[in-house]
Amino acid sequence: AKRLWAIYVALTVLETLLLLPAMSLFDAVNHAMATLATGGFSTENGSIGQYGSAYVEWVITGFMILAGMNFALHYRLLHRDWKATNNEELKVYFSILGLATLLLTLTLWSPTGDLLPAPVTLDGEVVTEAADAAGRAVTRYDSVLDAVRYGAFQAASSITTTGFGTADYEVWPPLALVVLFALFFVGGMAGSTGGGVKVVRVLMILKNSCRELRLLVHPQAILPIRLDHRVVPEGIVRNVLSFVVFYVGLIGVGTLLMGLMGLDLWSAFSATFSCVGNVGPAFGTMGPTETYTHVPVAGKWLLSVLMLSVRLEIFTVLLLFTPGFWKR
Repeated sequence: AKRLWAIYVALTVLETLLLLPAMSLFDAVNHAMATLATGGFSTENGSIGQYGSAYVEWVITGFMILAGMNFALHYRLLHRDWKATNNEELKVYFSILGLATLLLTLTLWSPTGDLLPAPVTLDGEVVTEAADAAGRAVTRYDSVLDAVRYGAFQAASSITTTGFGTADYEVWPPLALVVLFALFFVGGMAGSTGGGVKVVRVLMILKNSCRELRLLVHPQAILPIRLDHRVVPEGIVRNVLSFVVFYVGLIGVGTLLMGLMGLDLWSAFSATFSCVGNVGPAFGTMGPTETYTHVPVAGKWLLSVLMLSVRLEIFTVLLLFTPGFWKR
């Protein structure tokens, strides 16, 4: 525990020092702590986008990615245990992050051409306003570097559930919103400060699904699930499947209750989804440029309970409502 705390504090101090050239000491300390804890609170209303600095965004992007990793792996890598890089969850984490960044970049980049409207300047960046199939205005960037910059930052912010923002992603093309929504669900690695389902659970669900397909062809086969070349006990597999069922169930129940309080379906669903995943910003009326202020008091209590329940891994909270627990 002491070693992990030392790594955590060292990363916070390092990020603070790297941010000092672009912001005050107070802002640097606050943003460093909000990054490593994947909390996402900023001292500015416009979040990280308020600074308009590519340097700040790339520094925070890097540290968000580090915060989404298992801190035990940080310890092993600092001790030059390079075998730690062979970790399956780590590979999937970076694969998802890389694929999401690529998709966002390709979606956001749109070099100015004869078929596109003239570019405009927004917050110092050259963007192109177009419309999607539904006629809604969407924003794309003329510079591939800007597209990579915004795409990588928002991908890291979403998968680590930090919740920082540099742009209003609700005006991005629909594919970008789908990618971000998927990252909300995945979350960071086990042993990280990130929320969400966690990468290792997603990996085990995929492995179990593949096993079920193989069992349809070979029903008598014994096919254990392996993680990092070690067999995963069936009890853990069942626990993971149950966790995901409860996770999705909480989203469903939360959406229903938020809808009964007067929120539109999209806002109710995205707000519940975001709070269950401990992300923060959502979509609809709780997007990156809005707040939860207008949510009814009962809705705020509900979302608070959802955030705490999933942060306590759901089962801990559900046990309190199990009669057998109190009888014992």
